[in-house]
Amino acid sequence: MKCLILYFSQTNSTRKVAEAIGEELAAHEWYLKLKNIKDEKVDHLEEYDLIGFGSPVYYFRLPFIVEDYLKSLPDLNNKAVFSFISYGSYYFNVPFQIRKILKEKNTVNLGFYAARGEDKYLGYLKEGVLLSESRPNKDDISQAKEFTRYLIESFQQNTASENNYSYKSKNKKNLIYNIESLLTKRWLIDKIYTRLFFSKKSCTGCGKCVKECPQNNIILNSKKRPQWGKSCELCFNCEMICPVQAIYSSADMKIFDPVFKYNVRQAINDNEINYTEIDYKKGEIIKK
Repeated sequence: MKCLILYFSQTNSTRKVAEAIGEELAAHEWYLKLKNIKDEKVDHLEEYDLIGFGSPVYYFRLPFIVEDYLKSLPDLNNKAVFSFISYGSYYFNVPFQIRKILKEKNTVNLGFYAARGEDKYLGYLKEGVLLSESRPNKDDISQAKEFTRYLIESFQQNTASENNYSYKSKNKKNLIYNIESLLTKRWLIDKIYTRLFFSKKSCTGCGKCVKECPQNNIILNSKKRPQWGKSCELCFNCEMICPVQAIYSSADMKIFDPVFKYNVRQAINDNEINYTEIDYKKGEIIKK
């Protein structure tokens, strides 16, 4: 049997889950191909018996790059599929977002798995907290492999399931989180937040931000300075990886501090979310 696993991963949490699922499939003598959708688009999906889709969670929603990729898929003609996510605090309706799009692509869903992943969101790091530190851990990986064995059995028996194989986690839904989710709608990001990225005079024009942007949303202008387009993911990866800390964004603006503080306070008071106090200096996470 042949399985294709398509995933998006910036901080390697989703990649680790994808690899764990892949290892278990390979142990059962499945032919396997893993691809990060940021790197390339895979054609000839009809050649695979089973396809998995993996994603992180951004702002309690599906990242735009994953949403766009899923929506660009052709009709999959009753192809067996599964999905998995990594998340730092709460994932809200992301599994249902994925399921809805895949259903429109004419697929047969075999299951879903969710694992904690280190939350390296810049706003939280600047508050001195790393949520879900060292996740996914051994238990998460073990559960991912257990989920894979279930997938194989379901595929062989030709059965579909709505089961969620993540450990039981409170998934808070309140007005504040709903407002935050609304405030990161794509049209607002395009119209407002994209304009809140700037480069300082210390910029060397190295182009690292251009190469690492998941949306290919940054170019170097005629002055060799980064220029942001209107397809921002608001991941702040460009600011975090800048070797000379020359990028300034909305994550640095005091007006957003109450939002970051609220989210951090809610998360660290949740006994199901582990966290570590850190210092974030010059792009480095320093554990206390």
